[in-house]
Amino acid sequence: MESTELADLPQHASDVDTAIKQLFTEAGTNTDGPPLRELITLDEALRRHRGALIDNLAKLDQLDTDIANAEHELDSAEVAADPAKRVVLNNF
Repeated sequence: MESTELADLPQHASDVDTAIKQLFTEAGTNTDGPPLRELITLDEALRRHRGALIDNLAKLDQLDTDIANAEHELDSAEVAADPAKRVVLNNF
């Protein structure tokens, strides 16, 4: 199984969507392939998964932002509580 970075998932989903659309266009001339009904069902499922992946990426981005903000707040609270750290940080 091939692993994929989270940031690359929308592109991979788009590539799969394109491949499915090509199958639809070829289904009219290809009598050996899967029935059109199965391809339509697969396309709908892939679209749902793509949407879910994009939603999850947005949530992960928000979590990254929230974590960075929380870390900044903790660092600020530490500096405010410890005057020695304040002096060290002000010298930079």
